[in-house]
Amino acid sequence: EMRSVFHPYTASALKEQKRQKLEDYREAASIYHASHLLAFSMTDNKTALKICKFPNGPTITFKILQFTRANDLVSESSLNKISTNAPLLVMSGFGKDGQDEEKGGEPGRIISVMLQSLFPPINVNTINLSQCKRVVLFTLSKGEAQENGATPLVVEFRHYQISTRQRNVNKAIRRVVNRPTLNLGKYKDISDFILKQGGNMSDSEGEDLPGSQITLPQNYGSRLKNTQIALRLMEIGPRMKLELVKIEEGFLTGAVVFHQYIKKTDREIMEMKAKFKEIRKKKREKKQKKKEE
Repeated sequence: EMRSVFHPYTASALKEQKRQKLEDYREAASIYHASHLLAFSMTDNKTALKICKFPNGPTITFKILQFTRANDLVSESSLNKISTNAPLLVMSGFGKDGQDEEKGGEPGRIISVMLQSLFPPINVNTINLSQCKRVVLFTLSKGEAQENGATPLVVEFRHYQISTRQRNVNKAIRRVVNRPTLNLGKYKDISDFILKQGGNMSDSEGEDLPGSQITLPQNYGSRLKNTQIALRLMEIGPRMKLELVKIEEGFLTGAVVFHQYIKKTDREIMEMKAKFKEIRKKKREKKQKKKEE
């Protein structure tokens, strides 16, 4: 289900095998031009998500607090109609420079950069609105304080599909415009349908939220430029609530720059970085020696 979120830039046909290791995907990433790996794992204690950036990291590990499948939010028929165009990315609660502790500080900044790199950049001046069919929302907040006094960072993930409604027309006619496939079998003609529907609809039916009404700057699907419409978001899943556990410098390894449960001094962090730097150096020398042989 998570692969559908990243369409069309995702390995939708990838088949995992038990004998494959995460390091195998790292070696194949350059061949298939893959940029990230999302790895889910489950133990007796927790379910986790690792977001890794090829080829040299960083790696962010989350504990999955809640997960809701798409089938639990919408019907199977609705899932089959989901657009495969790249989604729009919306982020809330993240700081820009890593200095604001209320917005996650440096760990929050690293998460923000990683999440943004998962999706293609958008140029608002050249974007084609007809391709904007989905929205991905990430919200950063502080969780409940733990026994050690630490307050974990929590990231909530939502996935929506964008729909539009015609504005400034009679409500009965709007129903025809917004739902072009209607069963008119029990009506004499279209005017009979409009008259009867107009009498059965309340004043509050179909009311839109403030700020959702816009005038289209360009054509959007069947809606023409300069048409007044109302935007609506329908959650299509999946849905997740994640708690940050740790951030590593490298790909599934390297110095731990943040850990929710283990705290290190600046000196310990510097020593750990020097240690992993030496390990990487030895690995490069070993590979180079093999090539020469």
